[in-house]
Amino acid sequence: MQFLQIGSNNEDVRALQKALAKELNLKISADGVFGPGTSRALSSWQQSQGINEVDARGNAVYGKKSDDVAGSYIEENFITEAGYAQAAEHLGVEVAALKAFALTESKGRGFFSNGFPVILFERHKFYQAVRLKFGVARANALATQMPDICNPNAGGYVGNEGEIPRLERASSIDWLCAHSSASWGAYQVMGFNYSRAGYQSVQAFIEAVKRSEKEQLIGFVNFVGYDANLVQALRAKNWRVVAALYNGSGNVSDYAPKFAANYDLAVRQR
Repeated sequence: MQFLQIGSNNEDVRALQKALAKELNLKISADGVFGPGTSRALSSWQQSQGINEVDARGNAVYGKKSDDVAGSYIEENFITEAGYAQAAEHLGVEVAALKAFALTESKGRGFFSNGFPVILFERHKFYQAVRLKFGVARANALATQMPDICNPNAGGYVGNEGEIPRLERASSIDWLCAHSSASWGAYQVMGFNYSRAGYQSVQAFIEAVKRSEKEQLIGFVNFVGYDANLVQALRAKNWRVVAALYNGSGNVSDYAPKFAANYDLAVRQR
């Protein structure tokens, strides 16, 4: 990773913050901004490793000594500037355009604080999956018994970690239908899109998503690259088309402004 100090603002900072939170069990905000709190957390970790890297004012910085110890671990587990650069080159799009997705879909985080991937359980997708696998009678019976997790209509969201129990309840009915019916990770790719994300099965996709944010990025790049129209819209930064293809035509007015705003935010990172 690159040299980081107070004032740095990019994905490497966000990755460092996530690594520090995981290794030190700290509630440090992974906002991508290297401030005094990040410097103090970094200093604590450096002391545990016998590393001394500070600026002229004595604030801890992330330099070669820190990178020699932690760089490989961070790059293998989190989304870094280098990871985004490789993904952007592969798709032929701007780095900031790719960053806009994670900022929009998950505020840049691939995992909840408890270590479970960021998810959103879609009860209407579960209804559709159950109907397809077991028939309409079974789907309707479940919709009557537990409409919060099986319903022909979207909604019922709890949000954040509260989505996990909803997934677990649905999984007790059918694991495959449940995991196909949630969106996963930093980019909120739906489980039923496993093939488009480059995996042979829903289970393989879920296992990859659970391993690391880097794996989430790989699946996202495969997902985007599968659709030439989405890649073209992304290159042109036509956010209305991007939102229609990625989030559905009914969500354009909600997502297009978010993509545009988060693209501008990503451009300002340094």
